[in-house]
Parts: sequence; C-alpha cells; structure tokens
Amino acid sequence: MTDTTDVAVLMRDMRDLADRIVECQGENSNGEEIIHLYDQSDTTFKAQNILLVLNAFEAERHRHDLFKFAFDEWLEKTDWVQARKKFPFQHLGMHRADVMTTYIEHLEADNAALKTKLANPVLLPAGYSARAGHPFHEGERNVMIPNKNGDWLSRFEVEHAIHVAGFPFTVKGE
Repeated sequence: MTDTTDVAVLMRDMRDLADRIVECQGENSNGEEIIHLYDQSDTTFKAQNILLVLNAFEAERHRHDLFKFAFDEWLEKTDWVQARKKFPFQHLGMHRADVMTTYIEHLEADNAALKTKLANPVLLPAGYSARAGHPFHEGERNVMIPNKNGDWLSRFEVEHAIHVAGFPFTVKGE
C-alpha cells in the first residue's frame, strides 16, 4: 500500500481532474478536450486508485471515531466544570482542562498550607490552680495561682494562643 502522501496526491489529482471535467462540460468545450480528460480519467480513476482512496478514507474515519469517542468521554467527565457555579470569573472562556488544572493546583496549595498549619500544635498556656485566699478579704476566698499542672486555663491566654497559631475562633454568645 502507498503512504499517505501518495494517497493525498492521488486525491488532489482526482479532485482537479473532476473539477476540470465539470468545468469543460459547463463551458460546452470542444470534444477533443473532453475526450482527453476522459482518457486521463481512465488512469486516474482506475479501480486500484479508488480502493486506495476508499481505504484511506475508512482509516481516517476510524481514527476520527476514536478521537470523537475519547473527546465525548472527556467531555462527559468534565461537565461538572460547566455546571459548577463556584469558579471565579477568571475561568470564563478557559479550556476545561486548564480550569481543572488551576483548580487542582489551588486545592493542593491549600492542602499543603493546612498540613503545615496542623503540623504545629496550638501551644496552650500554663494552667492555674485554686488556692485559698487571705481570710481578711471576704470576697476572695479562692485565688487562681499559675501552676503548670493546674486544671484551669485563662480564657484570654487560650484565645491568644489560638490566634497566634493562625486559627480563627469565635466566642459563643459574643
């Protein structure tokens, strides 16, 4: 079998010859030119050449079908990009694969930042323990004394430790 270049040249020759025949028939050309073109068509349009062109066409059609199948599969699997309304306007007009790549890179960066943040634990302040106060201050029966093994924590110090660690927080009721 000949290579694709030969088939392309053959197809171009067939098209040119067919165009010239149609042109001559429309011009009511003299018989000699038409007879010459028909003689030329006997060799150009012989059965072997027709088979070559048809086989090349079928191979190209099969190749097209494979690409179409792959494209349809890809399109079906990426329809969520179009349906999702959360993408910022910068993604409008972008190719779906580019949107997905950008989105995946963004998620991976966020994930890495969160892993880094979670790798460093929140350092809580030292605790407090209650100790009896002075008997002459009736309102201060118990006094909070810093103690590393204490069960009580200062709310302000805990909020500060969480804030320094980079985590947002809210206080219920405020």
